[in-house]
Amino acid sequence: MLKRHLLPAAILIALAACATACTPAAKVRPTKNVIFMLTDGTSEGALAAARWYQRYMTGDMSFNLSLDQYICGLVQTHESDCPITCSAPGMSAYMTGVLGRIGNVSMNPLPHPGNDFYPVDEDRAGQPAATVLEAARLLKGKSTGLVCTVTFPHATPAAASAHYPYRWTYHPIALQQSCEGLDLLFGSGTDVLTDEMRAMIAGTGATLIEDDVDAFRRFEPSGRKANAANSDRLWALFGGDMTEFEIDRVDSEQPSLSEMTAKAIDMLSRSRKGFFLMVEGSKVDYGAHSKDPVEIITELLEFDRAVKVATDFARKDGNTTVVIVSDHGNAGIQIGGGGYANYEANPVDSIYYGIRGVKASSWKMVQRLQGCAEREIPTVFKEWTGIDLRLAELSDIKKNMNRVEGDYMQVANTWNLQGTIAKIYLSRSNLKLIGGDHTGEDVILGVYNPRGQRPTGVIRNTQLNAYVCQLLGLKGAVSWEDKTLGPNPRNPLFALADEIFAPHDKVFEGLECSVDESGDVPVLRVGAAESGVSLRIPAFHNTVELERPDGSVDVIRTKAPCVWNPDTRKFYLDQSLAGLANGR
Repeated sequence: MLKRHLLPAAILIALAACATACTPAAKVRPTKNVIFMLTDGTSEGALAAARWYQRYMTGDMSFNLSLDQYICGLVQTHESDCPITCSAPGMSAYMTGVLGRIGNVSMNPLPHPGNDFYPVDEDRAGQPAATVLEAARLLKGKSTGLVCTVTFPHATPAAASAHYPYRWTYHPIALQQSCEGLDLLFGSGTDVLTDEMRAMIAGTGATLIEDDVDAFRRFEPSGRKANAANSDRLWALFGGDMTEFEIDRVDSEQPSLSEMTAKAIDMLSRSRKGFFLMVEGSKVDYGAHSKDPVEIITELLEFDRAVKVATDFARKDGNTTVVIVSDHGNAGIQIGGGGYANYEANPVDSIYYGIRGVKASSWKMVQRLQGCAEREIPTVFKEWTGIDLRLAELSDIKKNMNRVEGDYMQVANTWNLQGTIAKIYLSRSNLKLIGGDHTGEDVILGVYNPRGQRPTGVIRNTQLNAYVCQLLGLKGAVSWEDKTLGPNPRNPLFALADEIFAPHDKVFEGLECSVDESGDVPVLRVGAAESGVSLRIPAFHNTVELERPDGSVDVIRTKAPCVWNPDTRKFYLDQSLAGLANGR
């Protein structure tokens, strides 16, 4: 009967932590550096699955995840109008303190009458919401960086460094990131880059490395070693859309997440004013959408190695906080479940024995099978997975051989080869997934703080943003213990947004404004008859062209890229531009 009274593991861990090292403090003292680490789409059950998998594969029953010791609570994740969030508003809430709607990348949402959980500020609707990364750079002079394993304008890195209402429209997001002034960006996305973006990146003083792991490893900022070919900033991209899954990665071709994290910390830690670094374990979510248990587990284990890199640095440094969290659950992976008979008597071998020989992700196996003759399918499959195909499974593979699902979020929901392979993997284990979609569960929160000041218990996503604002020492930062429902109007990021993302009709009130949408991006044109000055402001750039009456043109750089919102049909830009238009 005792078993009926056991609490889920994450809650027990959180309660135990709160009774010991998790000492709440209303006034959190800032730390010089903040490392924000997010494992995308990670259900709590994935942690247990990964722990036991590693123990089984290595024989080390003492193994625990590095992040285990830092877990201090749970986070409720949701959108402004929906309890289950997509990655864009999920990460945006952490970065901005604003709850968005589906697809919103660090934007104030438009009202959704009848569905909004809290009143939406209609005056701010459609306005970009300033992020903690932007605040770290603009208000605190800190170095900033992003590390991920997907294309760099993907939802999570985008929400830290750009603004747009639609997460899948990569071009305007990538343009903003390219001129944002990031000190480093490591990840993927060579397919997204344009020549203009390459020029913008170079214009920030950054070196750009594409698919050259040796150059990445050799790179030394000029601050450490005199080398005219190097700068203090670095972009390094590997792969067109994403890096390889960790289980497939070849070390001589691509760096791991943990290696990129170590490189990022080594570079950023030279900043006298400190740094803000965001690290995403991007592809746990991919594995969950595919219902591939091997992808989920191996990606999470690599994220955990990156956590160790970050926390080892933080412990040694003594002035760094590491925040570890997920944006939402996905697929609800669990050990056991329906059909797992005699679970009380079954050893760990019964869970993982059938997938112990898997050496390739289901995504990679698609390429391997499509590259072989039909008669070779069983042999190739056995070579890379250790699995003997059943006749029905072989038939399913042949039927779906040419079916490739282009949307990774739909792999488990459509007929395709990758989903077929993932289903075979899952059938050989005693792991269960409730589906291939996001879930509304609370997610784990872990924090290392040198003074033990960290949130505890069950908090909301906006409260975690308040904690990060406190860590950065932002003036007027609200305590994470403030339980204001919805976005907190006292959030200091709101004042920053009003400064750098003011609507153009207010900035240029009384002046003639027109929007030209004939080119690659919309362009705002502003004319001031009194001063004779005219402005040309391209969207998603941080430059303004000022034409004087004598025909001369000055190029002025703004603090942040100008953002165009197609829903409100407004530009959002630096308030100081009002003076330029008036000839000041």
